[in-house]
Amino acid sequence: MILSLRNFIRVSESTLLKSRHSLAQALYYSTENPDKKDEMDQFKSNPYFAKYEAKLKALYNENPQAFLSNLKNSTPEKIGDGPMAEILNSKMEQALVKKKNLDSIMKTEMLADLPPEEIKNIWSTYMKERQRLSDMLTLNEYQKMRERSTKFNTFLFPMPREQGYEFILSQWSGNECHFTPLINFQAHGENAPGTMKAIYYDDLKETKNIVLEMVEIDTKNLKMEEARLLMHIMKSYYLKCEENDEKYHLMNNFTNKPTEFKHMDLVKQFEKENLKLNDFKEQ
Repeated sequence: MILSLRNFIRVSESTLLKSRHSLAQALYYSTENPDKKDEMDQFKSNPYFAKYEAKLKALYNENPQAFLSNLKNSTPEKIGDGPMAEILNSKMEQALVKKKNLDSIMKTEMLADLPPEEIKNIWSTYMKERQRLSDMLTLNEYQKMRERSTKFNTFLFPMPREQGYEFILSQWSGNECHFTPLINFQAHGENAPGTMKAIYYDDLKETKNIVLEMVEIDTKNLKMEEARLLMHIMKSYYLKCEENDEKYHLMNNFTNKPTEFKHMDLVKQFEKENLKLNDFKEQ
């Protein structure tokens, strides 16, 4: 299989990109609000939230009018509506929209006569050898995910830890989804590094009706089972749920009705599914 892979694969290595303004903005939803005191009381025993709360209070108290204006009054140029869309307006994040082509990795001309399942096997084998996750979506699945990523280009997911939960921020940009722990902002500010990035290659959508997924992982800061769990949770929101589901309402509230959004509802959804990190370790 290794020899046959060389016939299909091109050499391509990319680095994890950094997320900037989205970290500060998303932290707004983790701080205490006069109307949300009961919700925050439930998190006081969690050390992650104590750090987020102190950081955001300092940002807010420094200039509350400017802070809230930055959240609410921006006019986004590219993606979506609502208070979360503005994060794509920095030069760095606009650069992320530049699309990556499958031809930079695979010799796509050699895939013409192969069925989708064989392409998937070649793709997954190559990615596994490089400690990357992979998947293959149908065109309909990918279109559904892209539509939702346009409506809800930023969201949070809970990651179980020994002491409560840590929130992971996701941000969509074109055909990529970037993930960053919120605690990175506390440590690195605007230079907080991303720890995972999912890239979707739709080069074969017309000829094969498929889209290939590649997930790059900073394995120094994120375990493979954590990455698998995170991708599972992300797809449960952006792909699996329907518009009348609670998960869809949570994404809508986070983006368009932040005062109605409650972090505890994310945790409740996670616990309702009885997901265990050990279940996502490779067998």
